[in-house]
Amino acid sequence: MTAFHVLSNDALTTVVGVSDHAEIEGTTHELYRAFRGNPRGAQLEQLRDLYVSELKRVLSEGITPSISPTFTWIQHANLWVLRVEFPIGADKPYQLVESNEFFIRRGASNRRMSRAELELALRRG
Repeated sequence: MTAFHVLSNDALTTVVGVSDHAEIEGTTHELYRAFRGNPRGAQLEQLRDLYVSELKRVLSEGITPSISPTFTWIQHANLWVLRVEFPIGADKPYQLVESNEFFIRRGASNRRMSRAELELALRRG
């Protein structure tokens, strides 16, 4: 699914269903395609709930220390998008469990932390 990201002083907001060019594409088609193995007749609301549950699972298993984003479904012009707000945490840096790598935010992108950056961040912690 497409997503658009906005960083402020207190949170990172990701809007799923919005392109990098801020065009609203919606999530409905992608939800039906992603969850096509579910029982026939699954309602869109059930698919949205499944999607958020899966995102929560992936985030809780994949990032340490844990983060607690908020999830809000928004309908605009008959298209559903998902706003995910990640509060700027005090427990930085964050580690990807699978790869055992630490990442840092620089400008509009994330990149793997160097050893020196990691040591400095841990000393400040």
